[in-house]
Amino acid sequence: MNARATWIWLIVAASLLAFIVVNHRYAHPRLQAGAPRLLPRLQAQSVSSLQVRPPGTNQLEIHAQRVESGWQLTEPVHYPAQAIKVAQLLSHLEQLTPATTITAAEIRARPTAEAEFGLTSLQAASLIVSQPDYRVQLLIGARTAPGDQVFVQIVGQEGAFVVDAELLNLLPRTAQEWRDTSILSLKPGAYNLITVTNAGKVFELELDAATSLWRMVRPFPARAHQARIRESVEVLQALQVQSFVSDDPAADLEAYGLQSPPLQIVFRQGTNLVAALQFGTSPTNQPNLVFARRLGAPTIFTVLTDPLTGWRASFNEFRDPHLVALTEPVDAVEVRGETLFTLERQEGEQWRVLPAGFRADSELVRELLTTLSGLQIAQFVKDVVTEPDLPAYGLATPLRQFVLKSSITNAAGLKTNVVLADLHFGVSTNQDDRVYVRRTDESFVYAITGNGFLRLPAAPWQLRERRFWDFPATNVAGIVIR
Repeated sequence: MNARATWIWLIVAASLLAFIVVNHRYAHPRLQAGAPRLLPRLQAQSVSSLQVRPPGTNQLEIHAQRVESGWQLTEPVHYPAQAIKVAQLLSHLEQLTPATTITAAEIRARPTAEAEFGLTSLQAASLIVSQPDYRVQLLIGARTAPGDQVFVQIVGQEGAFVVDAELLNLLPRTAQEWRDTSILSLKPGAYNLITVTNAGKVFELELDAATSLWRMVRPFPARAHQARIRESVEVLQALQVQSFVSDDPAADLEAYGLQSPPLQIVFRQGTNLVAALQFGTSPTNQPNLVFARRLGAPTIFTVLTDPLTGWRASFNEFRDPHLVALTEPVDAVEVRGETLFTLERQEGEQWRVLPAGFRADSELVRELLTTLSGLQIAQFVKDVVTEPDLPAYGLATPLRQFVLKSSITNAAGLKTNVVLADLHFGVSTNQDDRVYVRRTDESFVYAITGNGFLRLPAAPWQLRERRFWDFPATNVAGIVIR
């Protein structure tokens, strides 16, 4: 063996020895009981900003700023941040405790310590945490040999530390990892007006402050489908960004179908704009996605297109599908059918048929009210109907009429009847099993199925009490059967 080979083997042996010493010293340091926290002055709730510089020369710094609504990325892009991810990092830092401490003397004794620990400017990630009375910068270096711990140094202090490597998992490598992927985040009561532009057609929904119910106000006033509106907004709240496409303010909107978007949904509180979403065309060979953006913001992203199907439906899908919704107790029902009669509530669930004066069957009355409130609109036939139009639908002289009333006691203690709904039923169509119907408080003509109409009574005897006696069973002393 020549002298050169001997020196090579000596260098290799020395390197292996150094590696073994480092691993023996730092590979599995134990967390000392009661050890002080690494950053005792850090208070997660007081932190106002974060700066993260990922390792490497080509990585862009990531800046996040606490704002009233949560956290906002300010560099390299201005965009809402995922508050939960920022909070997880700050909580971890607040409780972070070193597994072991490497003294300044130990580092000075090892000329290549910074490189070995990955704490040089090119190797290390940098984290700056700022709060009003405190600012600290950490350098996060390499993992220890087993990989479950990492070397850390506080800038401005001598020495270094070994901490749990979970810290690395919580640090973002790019700004994309911290960008908020939700496209809409609205608190209840934040808006009372929704304007939808769908394929050039516009409809508008407004929340009634007195009743807390939605109504359609455009293209005409109409009752709205409460569950449909609620579920459709929940779909938007749950919709997530699939990919961020562009942050260029000068991006060609036409290329994404966003110059004149096929679908736009705007939320307002009175005249104040709360949020506006625009949805364009699909990327090439990706029909399951659609380009989208928030109005007034430069970022273009993609979302799944299927969840938007409900918003692309006709405005009629957002109208109340029920003929009547009974929000108040019914105390009287006037019926015009084969004859004119009235159902009147007596006490509790007891009813009487007038003018005949006989007792009504409570079960049949309950069934009548259930049938009326459950009648589904099968078709919105015509939206603006005038008196001359009524004969065409058999509604000039309706086949049947039901007036539902509720009894209200005023401040003077007097009871008055308030009309909840006045329903007129006309002739059925020849083409299918439909019956025309309208409410006198609306200008619309609807169609319902004939099956629903046939369940409605036309004569007082159909509601007459079916029991021919009524007495407490405890009053029976004996029974004679012949």
